[in-house]
Amino acid sequence: MKITKKQLRGIIKEELTMVMREAGASENPHAGKSVEEIVRWHANRWDKNISDYSQIMPPDMITYVINTMMDSVVATMGDTETRKEYYSHLSDEEYERLINDLDFERIERQERL
Repeated sequence: MKITKKQLRGIIKEELTMVMREAGASENPHAGKSVEEIVRWHANRWDKNISDYSQIMPPDMITYVINTMMDSVVATMGDTETRKEYYSHLSDEEYERLINDLDFERIERQERL
């Protein structure tokens, strides 16, 4: 199943909107946050999804769903619009580190699945 960049952006925006609603926030949850805080936020969400989905899905399906979700997040980080909308407060160096750190967290979780 192929997903376009536009669809990925929509999925991630939907996820962020849901999280912001749950937290009662009306702005970007990453605004003003450090690279470490943003990576921790994504890693915690991935871990929660892995835990939640493992209660209702067979292992092979969890692997597919979680890998697709994590791959989508990391892939959209290369998109200029994503950077402008969610991470404009980060310098070029910090943004590059964010992408690398998220990719590391993604790989680490994929190896555990």
